[in-house]
Amino acid sequence: MNKDKVDKFIKELVPPPVATDDIITAPILEILIKDSWVMTDEDIWKAWTGLRRINGEEYHGDVNPISTPEQIWTGSRVCSCKTCQVHVEAKHRPN
Repeated sequence: MNKDKVDKFIKELVPPPVATDDIITAPILEILIKDSWVMTDEDIWKAWTGLRRINGEEYHGDVNPISTPEQIWTGSRVCSCKTCQVHVEAKHRPN
């Protein structure tokens, strides 16, 4: 087969790309396990007391237990920033 026939065959076999307005809007949720960022689902991500990211950017905020997602976790946290420590009981805060 010559090149023109091959190109024509490929064009017939593979449809051209179609323009679309579909955009994936679901956030990419990641947690740090050992030295690696791992993608996870929303339930695990919300309950993770370690470091977390959304769409590659660090996230600092509330942690919600999986068993009672309407409550805010008051136990210890890995991140010692003021935002992450606001709900942590004094006995669990780093010195």
